[in-house]
Parts: sequence; C-alpha cells; structure tokens
Amino acid sequence: HLSIRRQRQMCIRDSAGTALEHTLTASLTAKGIAKNHLNAGAQELQKAIDQGNLGKFNSAVSYSQAAVGHISAANSVSESH
Repeated sequence: HLSIRRQRQMCIRDSAGTALEHTLTASLTAKGIAKNHLNAGAQELQKAIDQGNLGKFNSAVSYSQAAVGHISAANSVSESH
C-alpha cells in the first residue's frame, strides 16, 4: 500500500517536472524567435534611414514596412507565450 502510494507520488512529481521543462523550453524558444525578429527589424530600420538619407524614399518606405513586419511578428510571438 505505501509502496504504491510512493510510486504514484514519484510519478506525479516526474510529470510536473517534465511539464515545467517543456514550458521553459517553449518560453525560451519564443523569446529567441522574438529577439531574432527584433534584431531583423532594427536592421531594416537602419536600412530605411540610410536609404532616406540618400534620397531613395521608395526604398526607405519598403525597408520601413519590412521593419514593421518583423516587429509585429516579434509581438505576436511574445503574446502567444
């Protein structure tokens, strides 16, 4: 009776530990993806600034739109986790 109870407690503990591990892994993965999108967005914004300074406004707008896309993607990833 006690051995079955102990075994069940250990099983519950192991299940909780595994669930926590999966949750942490998913969270870290999401943060990594969001960070990558934010970095890409920053690069696109820098390109937009550079193109604007050269008077290439159509290119600047395109790069700005790409930056917004990356920032929106980062926000979506962050909100889903």
